[in-house]
Amino acid sequence: AQLLLETIVQGYLYLDINAYESKDLSRVPNRLPSSIARPFVGISEILGMKPVISYASITLANVRLAKGKEDAEFIAENLEVLMPRIYFENSDKEGYDWFFKVTAEIEASFARAITSIGFVCYEHNRSELYVEEALTAIINTCEMAQQSIKVQRL
Repeated sequence: AQLLLETIVQGYLYLDINAYESKDLSRVPNRLPSSIARPFVGISEILGMKPVISYASITLANVRLAKGKEDAEFIAENLEVLMPRIYFENSDKEGYDWFFKVTAEIEASFARAITSIGFVCYEHNRSELYVEEALTAIINTCEMAQQSIKVQRL
């Protein structure tokens, strides 16, 4: 429900995409209608979340491993989009789906480095061995992500 409501809110805010491209922000809504805002705020409160439209929820939470591939590697080819693009008649559905799949794959592969980066930044005084292991993990993660990017031809 939260993902669906966030998608609706995002759709409402970006309804006139040309306003953003032309930087005419007077055409951008500065508040949501109550028919959208109330359910969005309500479900957010139930979940203990702030009612925020975020990259993580709109992009990363919009994919999962496809049926029959639940045990497969988390790569674009094995993912399916939860909230498909159905609201434009002549939409580029394949490009839309691929954006979410590739973004999720890249984010997931870079995520492995996050704890190592934090360790190097905040725990670097523990021992040289730990720092070396963390830096090696960061390098390995970046190399894997780079391979993923090459495969996707980005």
